[in-house]
Amino acid sequence: MTSLLKKIFIALSLWLLVSPSHAKLMSEYTEKTGKLNILETKIRESKANIKARLKALDHTKDKEKKKELYDSLVAEHEELKKNIKDYNKIRQELKYKFPQKNDQTQRRYLPMREMSLKEIETESGLDGLLNRVKKKMDKKYKKFTLADDNKNLKPDGKKEKQEKSKDKITLER
Repeated sequence: MTSLLKKIFIALSLWLLVSPSHAKLMSEYTEKTGKLNILETKIRESKANIKARLKALDHTKDKEKKKELYDSLVAEHEELKKNIKDYNKIRQELKYKFPQKNDQTQRRYLPMREMSLKEIETESGLDGLLNRVKKKMDKKYKKFTLADDNKNLKPDGKKEKQEKSKDKITLER
């Protein structure tokens, strides 16, 4: 009976010794995942702010306002790069310090890369898509548009006005 009590006492004391370290590791894990979540939201907000400032920069005519917007844009971009660097660092720490949780963290916390302002501007959205398509079309059909422009030039270098058709088109049923 006493040997059974000794075994239970030893098992209980070992469990108590191991449990706080396990709890400490788990609290560290939850702390780091919390930091990752905070950094992820900061990164999303920074990208949204940068896109809004880029749009405002495009629509502003005042030079002083443009300079002020550009300075704030550069500061926001530096903060974004710092947050992305911290995010990736903590993500790597989680990956190697808690390999048993790696499968979950790998799916949830994807790596992020630093992007230039130009990449952020054209990253997504209708404006970026339209700009990319327009550049492709201009590049592909450049020779045709130059030929059309040269046809309409007068000898003095000015464009001719094209005549509008006075004939009306009617559709019959």
